[in-house]
Amino acid sequence: MTGARKQTVLTMRLKHLKGFISERLQADGTYLLHAGPGTGMDTKKDRSQRLHVPKQLAEELRVLGDSPMMRQRRDKFRAALSLYYPNIQIKDEDMYVFLSDQGGCYYMAKDDPRYPIVKSRPIGQVTDTIKRKILQKTSDKYPQDFSYHWLRATFGFQLYQRLQALIVVGLMRPGDDIDFIMERMHHATREMTEHYLQLFKMLPQKTVAQEKFEASLFSGSYSSFILSAQDE
Repeated sequence: MTGARKQTVLTMRLKHLKGFISERLQADGTYLLHAGPGTGMDTKKDRSQRLHVPKQLAEELRVLGDSPMMRQRRDKFRAALSLYYPNIQIKDEDMYVFLSDQGGCYYMAKDDPRYPIVKSRPIGQVTDTIKRKILQKTSDKYPQDFSYHWLRATFGFQLYQRLQALIVVGLMRPGDDIDFIMERMHHATREMTEHYLQLFKMLPQKTVAQEKFEASLFSGSYSSFILSAQDE
């Protein structure tokens, strides 16, 4: 829903959720969230980025952050921090939004005070667990090489489709759509965005299959994808 990479999503902190208030809702129905150096959210090659978080997603993140489940996980995080790193303190606002059942972070941010000490840092392996869960619920015809990065491709493709409608009615000039997608996907070069667009125009079957599955997957409850302690 934002086009963000996993190191950005999984290093989101509680302080970022505080910005999801009605006064900051933009005209397009999204909240602007800054990521990169100095924000606590990691990005590829430490580039500054702006994420546009849809209102519905923002509300769900706030509910998650304030849920009893995540409060318990933060308690486990604090207990482990006190036990293994007694000289390190992490403020409540700097707590990760996403924590495992055992209270561990899924991706360790570079500004985490444990970062220089820990040798084997979590780098988003949980996405592989999610992939296994998805493949368990699909037929053999669904591409087995599905990966988290496909979600970025889907985001870009759907954005491309919406922008074409604006070009048709004259609300956007041809070529401006590339600049728009480049900014939203945080590509370093226009060539990278054009490469994505070329793939979109080819409409590979696996992308179409992915879109159909995601539509059915996220139309209902997320309960079937709750991770157990064993999965983590």
